[in-house]
Amino acid sequence: DNGGAAPAASNVPLRGMKSSVYEGGLRTAMVMRWPGVFRPGSETSQVSLMFDITAAILAAAGARPDRRLDGENLLPIWTGKQ
Repeated sequence: DNGGAAPAASNVPLRGMKSSVYEGGLRTAMVMRWPGVFRPGSETSQVSLMFDITAAILAAAGARPDRRLDGENLLPIWTGKQ
């Protein structure tokens, strides 16, 4: 989503906001919770975008898209299997 927009959001400690070229406009945190699947407190530095999240959600649901997706299923990385 490219960071929060002022004045409603803060990207601290990152500089910048939505539409900026600073890390606060390009890199934003994401929090996920899936008890029994994701290890509590785990972190990854894997870069991802919404296309990847969509692919992972479809894989988690056991759904098979009818065409090739632009994103990559990141579940193996998020679960620590890769």
